Amino acid sequence: MNTHKKQYIALSAIALILLLVGVYGISNKMEKLRLAQVAKQVEQTTQEEQVRQSQYQLEIKKFEGQKDRSTSDSLTLATAYGNTGDFVKAQEVVTGVLSQDPGSQDAYILLGNILREEGKYDEAEQSFRQALSIDPAKSDIYGNIAVMYYSYKGDLAGAKKILLEGIVADPKNDNLKELLKAYNT
Repeated sequence: MNTHKKQYIALSAIALILLLVGVYGISNKMEKLRLAQVAKQVEQTTQEEQVRQSQYQLEIKKFEGQKDRSTSDSLTLATAYGNTGDFVKAQEVVTGVLSQDPGSQDAYILLGNILREEGKYDEAEQSFRQALSIDPAKSDIYGNIAVMYYSYKGDLAGAKKILLEGIVADPKNDNLKELLKAYNT
């Protein structure tokens, strides 16, 4: 979600709270205090998001003009683009990394995350699976795929199957076990 949309949502929440206070004439001091606290939390979250967006913009400025970026710097730039909602540029940078370093597992993971955010779930899964083919020991990637199956595709059975694949690949991965346990409840 881009910054403007988040700010709009935050301001809408504050406006709704103020409207509720006015329309319903909430007189209970505790209720007014609780609503004021919620409004303050929303405002603080908005301010924190603005700070993060500023940091992403600084990273973009720092790395954007460099021609000979390291893989790490390029992935930082792609992440910053993605975090500002510019998935096209993020994907371009990651694709450039993969053309130079086709064995970059981190690039495939980042590409999977970008594609997922764009709603390209099948392509995202392919990218995550490519990352697994490079190093199957990084079994948390199964969690990425499972969450995508459940949260974005609404496929609980598929999510469980993916988690079981991950647990077979890495029986010591407690994160996958906990996620499977949560999906089973």
